[in-house]
Amino acid sequence: MSWIWAALLPHPPVLLPEVGRGREREAISTCNALEQVCLRITQASQKPDCIFFLSPHHPYAVGNLLINNAKAMHGSLAAFGAPGAKLSLQGDTAAHASITEHLLQSRIPVSSSPTLDITLDHGSLVPLLLLNRKLSGLPPVILASPSGLSVEKSFALGQALARFQDDRAWAFIASGDLSHRLNAEAPSGFHPAGKVFDTATLRALGSGNSSHLLQLPSDIRAHAGECGLRSILALLGLCANPMDILSYEAPFGVGYCAAFYDFSQPQSNGSSHAESTGGVTLKEAETTSELASKADASGVPPIDSATLAKPDFSRSFLQERAFAARVAQSAHEVQPPPLVVTDPLHPYPHLARLAITRHLANPSYTITQEDFLACHPKSEFWAQRAACFVSIKTLEGTLRGCIGTIVPIHDNIGLEITHNAILAATKDSRFAPLTASENVLYSVDILGTPERIDSQADLNPAIWGVIVTKGQRRGLLLPALAGVLSVEQQLAIAAQKGDIDSLEGVTLHRFSVSRYTE
Repeated sequence: MSWIWAALLPHPPVLLPEVGRGREREAISTCNALEQVCLRITQASQKPDCIFFLSPHHPYAVGNLLINNAKAMHGSLAAFGAPGAKLSLQGDTAAHASITEHLLQSRIPVSSSPTLDITLDHGSLVPLLLLNRKLSGLPPVILASPSGLSVEKSFALGQALARFQDDRAWAFIASGDLSHRLNAEAPSGFHPAGKVFDTATLRALGSGNSSHLLQLPSDIRAHAGECGLRSILALLGLCANPMDILSYEAPFGVGYCAAFYDFSQPQSNGSSHAESTGGVTLKEAETTSELASKADASGVPPIDSATLAKPDFSRSFLQERAFAARVAQSAHEVQPPPLVVTDPLHPYPHLARLAITRHLANPSYTITQEDFLACHPKSEFWAQRAACFVSIKTLEGTLRGCIGTIVPIHDNIGLEITHNAILAATKDSRFAPLTASENVLYSVDILGTPERIDSQADLNPAIWGVIVTKGQRRGLLLPALAGVLSVEQQLAIAAQKGDIDSLEGVTLHRFSVSRYTE
């Protein structure tokens, strides 16, 4: 029997009423598409015995497809302010063994690990919670993460799944959002690559032609800020035909696409959707490379106005910013707090303020040992060596500058702080140099020694900072940052900061932080 249907589902928590609290209506096209998916599932002649579910936010293994072999799983969206949004899932040991054996024989690198609590995996929880409610229950679910695979191997995974033969009736769900960079107020900020990526994805799904994504330049993929590429490529490899694109919209600066494929009618999904896909007009004649080459001076390719379904984003973005703050606050209520010391008289942020104030008044001034002692009278307090980051924020909490070191480069912590503080105020390329008239607050993060880890299971974005290294490229992200609620988010942002386009082959280090704020 094997495959009966497949679907691409987005996973923004705002889709759940108890999280969105009315804001789910801003993604009404996506909500309606999920209703259509459920209707198609209930109308299908065959019900699935098992669901194979790919989530980019599930724990991953570098270079492998990591399959969760737990017999039962549970999780909730408490971190998003909805502790009542809970889900319990059943695994299937025999089904897990069957599909794992097939993939290994197909030369797909697979590893297995039991993860009973999937609370951090909203990529699984959101779609499955919605389906569970609308379908009044789910069959056993095999959760897996493609995040450790390369782009090419993700597509090969789908092709291998297409050859899978089993007595059970299987359904396939690819969870993933598209670009997170469709506007300046999007979660990761604006980048023109976001629109290129989303258009290429819609072309690939609407035509069944995976080359639109496989041939996409790596820098476009890296700058698009996507999370669903590998899930989508596996979906394309499995279906090998055009899909019904039920919706596409970007209400919060993030691309949400829902699509469906019925294996019992493989030829019925094609030509009618290559030209018009759920209100998104696309011309199949252009290749992805042509699309990128036709970008205008700002790098934005020519996209039909219907591609971005909501013309007025400003209201949604302002609301999204407030929502993100609420989510972050809720997350800190349920996550273990990092080591944070808040003291307006602590010598570390006091020294940062002193160094910047004196530098802005006289750039040739050199901080002295007497300045250190003025902040704290014991010289041994400054004798230690440690890496640090100095952050500058406005009184409203907006970042104004941040620069630091991963390993200590000065003889003592005093010099480390003053050096990084002045750079944060004057050399952070994201901001204009700080002026003496600005009212700002300072914080200093003292980094512990980085330690290498082999799995993202050893991370917690509320406690540990992370360093992602690939070749000569390296990206770092501090812990306990507003809006960074999952390990997957933390890794994706750190990789993006290091211009790393894939997590395959990366080396991970974590580090502790002692944070001192004014």
